[in-house]
Amino acid sequence: MSNARPEIPIEMTAMRLHSYGGPDVFQADTVAVPKYGPKDVLVRVRRLAVSGWDARVRQGRAPQLPGRRPIALPVQPGREMAGEVVAAGEKVLTLEVGDRVILTSAPSCGECDFCYRGKGNLCTRVDYPGHAAPGTYAQYVAFPENWLLKTPQSLSDEEAVSIPWSFGNALHAVIEGEVELGSTVAVTAASSAIGIACMQLAKLRGAKTVIALSRSPQKADRLLKVGADHVVNYTASGGVDRIKAIAGAPPFGGVDVVLDIYGGQEMMNLAVAITGFQARIVMVAWQGEAWDGTVAIPGLIVLGKEAKIVTSRGSLYGEQKLVVDLAGAGKIRMPVQEVFELKDMASAHKLLDSGKHVGKILVRT
Repeated sequence: MSNARPEIPIEMTAMRLHSYGGPDVFQADTVAVPKYGPKDVLVRVRRLAVSGWDARVRQGRAPQLPGRRPIALPVQPGREMAGEVVAAGEKVLTLEVGDRVILTSAPSCGECDFCYRGKGNLCTRVDYPGHAAPGTYAQYVAFPENWLLKTPQSLSDEEAVSIPWSFGNALHAVIEGEVELGSTVAVTAASSAIGIACMQLAKLRGAKTVIALSRSPQKADRLLKVGADHVVNYTASGGVDRIKAIAGAPPFGGVDVVLDIYGGQEMMNLAVAITGFQARIVMVAWQGEAWDGTVAIPGLIVLGKEAKIVTSRGSLYGEQKLVVDLAGAGKIRMPVQEVFELKDMASAHKLLDSGKHVGKILVRT
């Protein structure tokens, strides 16, 4: 593989946090372009995406992931990136200068017990970008080659950047929820990127009916265009009854799978109320400030329905590779609400905090 490289500057701009707070705490720091090792590549970032995880990091509310090093200031957030390889270490085998790449969402070491068991999403031996390691909010990043996937030629950087994170996490949840041919699926936080990805992938897995659950009725038309068959404001009067009218009532009706992208007690109560017998409730996210937060489960009702409550964390490399291939084939797509410049990171996060977006908010560098 060629490791010849174009002209690379000594310094770059990175958006970093030196304190926690609102969107205006971001600082544009001039820092050294990151060094890369023999198995790493240096990537010129072209597009990055902002996420709810990034907002938690900014606020100082990111939960401490089990087995991982804590976040420490200053921190450079960012878990998503699309760009171009501009330099490669001498032991890099699969990438070369000029290749377009996207960052995987759950990098793993490939050598620990979890990785050997095919559970790389639970690997704790590597520091996640945007967590204990520098993230993608910069003009250049350096990562091991096996943390990256080649961008399909059919996709622009803007189309590709959010695929591994949003659709990878969604595919893992859809698989854990055993979505199958004929399923009725309800998705909370449906206008989020992972919510939209869950709806599209549930359809590809054979779901008969996909119900988008949202507090924002003004988003209904857009949600119907990106994968939902029905949109229900579950907080409105009669909202739960409307879901039951769509899905039917137990014992022979009800939602088969709830993909909960929001989390918390309100969503658990809703999920139990709308699911049928042998349903699956998949916890994909948690809105509490700490991992030791609790949710009460009405055990007798869940037991009586023989329902399952399962969790879904991150995604596997193979799942991310699959969704990238699906995107390249035009089978899935993520809507983009708005694209900002790197220096306008505060504006991107203000839109993120507002909750008015549908799909992804991107940043060009």
